[in-house]
Parts: sequence; C-alpha cells; structure tokens
Amino acid sequence: MTVILKGKKIKQGIRGRFEIWLNKMKDEKLYSEIKHLIEQAKSFVVQNINTTLVFTNYHIGKMIVEDEQRGSQRAKYAEKTLKNLSKNLANDFGRGYSVDNLQRMRNFYLSSQYRIYATLSHKSSVILLQI
Repeated sequence: MTVILKGKKIKQGIRGRFEIWLNKMKDEKLYSEIKHLIEQAKSFVVQNINTTLVFTNYHIGKMIVEDEQRGSQRAKYAEKTLKNLSKNLANDFGRGYSVDNLQRMRNFYLSSQYRIYATLSHKSSVILLQI
C-alpha cells in the first residue's frame, strides 16, 4: 500500500498499517475517556443544581413564612406581598417565580422544616461521632 504524505509517496507495510490502527485505537480510547469525563461532569452538575434548587426553594419559603409572621392582617398582607414579590423576581430572574410557585415554596418549607432539621441533626451527630 502506498500513502502520499506531504507530496511524497511512502510505501506502507504491515508495520505502517499497525501503527495507523494503533493510533486509531489510541484516538478512540482518548475520545471514550473524554466522553466519559464529560458525562460524569454533566451528571454532577445536574445533581448539584437539583440540590441547590431544593435548598433555595426551601429558604425562599422560610423567608416568606418569617415575613408573614411579622405582618399584620396576614391573609391580605401575604397575598399582596406574594404578588409584588412574584412580579419583582420574575422581572429579575424570569419564569419560575409566579405567585403559585412562591406559595409552593412556602408550603414546602412548612411541610419539611422539621424533617430537614431532624435529618441535619442526625447527620451532625453522626459526623461528631466520627471525629
């Protein structure tokens, strides 16, 4: 087999074909390793985004509840506050901060505050025992 490289004809024997095959295998291995790394990174990012969103939504709900508890005439005050908050957050951050979603975040906090605290307390005590 003859290969033209930079305008020169080069005869390619078994050794040459083996080197080409070996380089191709190295390229495929490199590609495979990089592809695997990228897939792991994407998975890591998705997991961290989900955790961050849960944490953020929980704390948004907490802040809303704490604000409501300081307010007067709770029902009307809360409704007006959520509408204004929704409008401002939507202007700054786009979709995802409707009054309904803010109420869901509030309810998420109310329904999970004791479970999350208990989980964190349990993990903290486990960590303290490991030290």
